[in-house]
Amino acid sequence: MTTARAAAERYRSSVRGCLLGGAVGNALGAPVERWSADRVLAARATGGVRDYPTDGPLPPGSVTADTQLALFTAQGLIRAGIRRDRGIGLTVAVVHEAYDHWLDTQLRPEPAPDAVGPLGRQPWLHQRRDPGRTTPAALTANRRTGPRYGHRADNGSKGSGAVTRVAPLGLLPPDGAPDHWFFTSAADVAGYTHGHPTARLAAGALGSIVHRLVGGADLDEALDAALDLLAGHEGHEETTAALHRARALARGTRPGMPGTPGTAGSAATAGAAGPAGAAGAVGMAGAAVAAGPAGPAGPAHMAHMAHVANAANAANAANAANAANAANAVAAGALGTGRVAEEALAIAVCAALTAPGPQDVLDALSIAVTHPGGTAATGAVCGQLIGARHGETALPPELVFRLEGRGTVLELADDLAFEFTRSERLHGDYGPETGRRQRYS
Repeated sequence: MTTARAAAERYRSSVRGCLLGGAVGNALGAPVERWSADRVLAARATGGVRDYPTDGPLPPGSVTADTQLALFTAQGLIRAGIRRDRGIGLTVAVVHEAYDHWLDTQLRPEPAPDAVGPLGRQPWLHQRRDPGRTTPAALTANRRTGPRYGHRADNGSKGSGAVTRVAPLGLLPPDGAPDHWFFTSAADVAGYTHGHPTARLAAGALGSIVHRLVGGADLDEALDAALDLLAGHEGHEETTAALHRARALARGTRPGMPGTPGTAGSAATAGAAGPAGAAGAVGMAGAAVAAGPAGPAGPAHMAHMAHVANAANAANAANAANAANAANAVAAGALGTGRVAEEALAIAVCAALTAPGPQDVLDALSIAVTHPGGTAATGAVCGQLIGARHGETALPPELVFRLEGRGTVLELADDLAFEFTRSERLHGDYGPETGRRQRYS
């Protein structure tokens, strides 16, 4: 396989993983929002929420408005990409228009004959799934004024809905725009419905983090880049502090204190297994023994190998203990409820940092949704992060196969990737004419 083809496949897997992972995390966490704090803590004591609860008001695997709006973000970006044929560049405000199309799905029981794009024509999306008050109210108010696409909402909300829908902004090809574009665009999109500076900046941070993950960075590196961008914006303090608390908790230091690498952080950097990865440390020790000199080992060498094995086992035990402590702290509300933007982002980041490996995806999702609060949002954002980092194949198949609208999610993901990597094969001022324009009109 050529380097270019391998990179293209990795990119497409990240796009699919982000949208699919966000939907899975959203569906996993949505029923938990109705649980009492006692039930949440009881679930945490037995390993956390690791399967779709069956006692919710909807069938297991059902998504909420968080996923609906993330998909409409993707559809808006595709439509913006097609509009580039007119020579006007990529206009992010087209995403605002896409949210107006989403509002139609909330006001009509079934698709209208003039519904826009494949999402507008999907009957399963014409259902109200806990959209909250802020987003519908802001979009309705904007309709009364014209509408004016691209304008900031006139409210002071910083609800979690500002961050759950912006990840697709980070999914454009990493070399397609300057790094700051991903931050600014995600912040602007959040501002269409949520007017508080923290809502916009938390969304901007998520857009930047997803962009870096798609480019191959690990989450710590992506978080560093996002924090650097945040520091240049007025009013960043709430979001910055929340992300520092998330990192500190994942590393085993007290939230609110300067984060210093602990056993969990060191293990993650070294590529060791995550919370449940005891086999990783044992395997490392075994590899060290296997790498020793051939022939009978002397007493000194055997003692050294025993020390290496013991150290690896001790580090793994410490890592597992720290992960359990972090999960318990999140369940007890150490990072908040996740109902506001910076808390939703912080809980998702903490969960993904605590369980960093592709084999730890279910652990990360479980941490993100096992707490009292806005678990539909925290699960969605965590799923977006780990999906962008590890790709679709790392997602738990026992959750993916039961996900509502899985075919539509994957269809949008592929169309987004095609639009920004192979658009010349799909449309242009002078052809080809493949039906792409009609599909998204």
